[in-house]
Amino acid sequence: MKPNTVFVLGAYDPEMRAIRYMLGKAGYRTAVANRFGKRCVGGNAYNADSLSKAINPNAALVWVECRSPSFTPGRDVIVDHHNKGDPGYAAQPGEYWEGSSIGQIAELIGVKRGKYAELAAASDHCLSAAMRGECKGACPSEVMEWRINVRASMMEIEPRRLRRRIDMACERLNSLPVLDFGGEKILDGSFDSTPELRDAAAIAGKPIITTRQDLLGRVKIGLYGARCDVVTEWLATIGNSEFADSSYGNPNREYAGVVLNEDASQKLLRNRYPHRARPPEMQ
Repeated sequence: MKPNTVFVLGAYDPEMRAIRYMLGKAGYRTAVANRFGKRCVGGNAYNADSLSKAINPNAALVWVECRSPSFTPGRDVIVDHHNKGDPGYAAQPGEYWEGSSIGQIAELIGVKRGKYAELAAASDHCLSAAMRGECKGACPSEVMEWRINVRASMMEIEPRRLRRRIDMACERLNSLPVLDFGGEKILDGSFDSTPELRDAAAIAGKPIITTRQDLLGRVKIGLYGARCDVVTEWLATIGNSEFADSSYGNPNREYAGVVLNEDASQKLLRNRYPHRARPPEMQ
């Protein structure tokens, strides 16, 4: 990479934390993609409107899971695996290192593949497959232990507390309803308030659907750990329906999400929670 390269970092998560550490150790400059003056999150990382610091116009930019109007196609480099056309989009679980953002960065800056980075890559690129042992070099128990330690640090709690939450979520899986979609049995965690259901389902080797409400009052439905063909069919069915405002996902990584439009969200929430269809700040 050029000595004046600046890496623009997207939403803060365990992998992005590991990426920042890798880049800092290698001596590279980083900036953060912002939206409305705050660091972007997953939902707006590709609509960032500014950077956290002034960048030399002659600097070479590498965009890591984010974009802003400063992005110049054909000149800037993309490090990503979320959208079609991204360098890591088509990577299967067995190619988790090449597909992950941290793996792509390691290759760009000439950093050797290490254990810590491998665990970060497997955890982020394809957690469910990693827990099934499909990521060579990333032991399932070590992946989850890494994930628990890093997430607990970010949440500023003891790892044992997060581990206990995951254990409780594993117990909760046994009482969740089961849906049949595309010939696959999927746990229905819709509107279940138990924390850590996604990680618990990955440990159990079962696909799951979860829901949550965003700050605009819309319902987001997530599908995790399902077969590639099931994710593709799910996106085609629900993502293209009249109820969807937007959809996203990567069948190769076994996940997808749909954001329902306001009308569909409010109807669903009224049926589920008659007295609190909108989040508190919206009432």
